[in-house]
Amino acid sequence: MPASREGHRGAGRQGSAVDTDQVVARLQRVIQLERGVFREIADDPRASVQAMLVTFAAGLVGGLGPLIGPGRFTVGGWVASAVAAATIGLFVGSAILWGVARLFGGRGSYGEMVRVYGYVSVTQVLALVPFVGSVAAVVAFAILFVRALEEVMGLTTGQAVLVVVIPLVVVIGLVLLAMLALGAAMMGGTFAP
Repeated sequence: MPASREGHRGAGRQGSAVDTDQVVARLQRVIQLERGVFREIADDPRASVQAMLVTFAAGLVGGLGPLIGPGRFTVGGWVASAVAAATIGLFVGSAILWGVARLFGGRGSYGEMVRVYGYVSVTQVLALVPFVGSVAAVVAFAILFVRALEEVMGLTTGQAVLVVVIPLVVVIGLVLLAMLALGAAMMGGTFAP
């Protein structure tokens, strides 16, 4: 790998888990869908802490989207909910996608998946955009994660798309089912004699 792609150690300390220059350079390469960046992240054990920090930061920024506008806003509530959602998303989302990828013959480890998922979660910042931000974040996440699955899990593009789409369809189905059940429960008392 060329030295220019490894990132220099300006802001971070030599050998520390968080080299901010390297994180920013990798995020730029992730967003540009540069070939090889996901494999690099997956293979770097230091990227685990970096991935968690990217996830938390993106969650904090993206979490501002729903809070902008009328309503009650507390900094503590925003931070707690953003960090909780980011943590659950990182570890549970990685586990689900890793499990589905393994069903399709994926060869990567759970740890590699967590590192890559964390970096791809930078797309959460798009949720800051009113009205369309959340949808844009999901679409951008799916696009980046398909490339990550190809590189890290060794899947074809078709397999990677299925790995991303299947859990998404299941979640949407469960949400719709829950909404129907809630609606039926609310309507149940309306027609009682």
